[in-house]
Amino acid sequence: MKTPSEEVVRMVVSLAAAVDIRNIGELADRLKGCLAGTMDVDVDAQALVSGDVTLVQVLAAAGRTAAERGVSFRVVNAGPGLAALFDRCGIDAARLSFIHRQQEG
Repeated sequence: MKTPSEEVVRMVVSLAAAVDIRNIGELADRLKGCLAGTMDVDVDAQALVSGDVTLVQVLAAAGRTAAERGVSFRVVNAGPGLAALFDRCGIDAARLSFIHRQQEG
């Protein structure tokens, strides 16, 4: 948990166009590294075109870890495809507080 005197450091991790079993290890390692300290993390999903269950697992685990450590974790610029992927995996993305949809406009 951060104290008021600690400076907030926000790390942005951008998703590749395709995130699946072949490259999920790199994302998982980056998120673990960011969440090991007191860094707030934004995962930018703007470039994401496709993903698989491993992406859902890693994002859900990172969200849980961040909540336990008292740091901010957000998936920003999430398009409808990411929500659909969570839904296909049996998780209602609308109920996850860390998923932030792309702004229309």
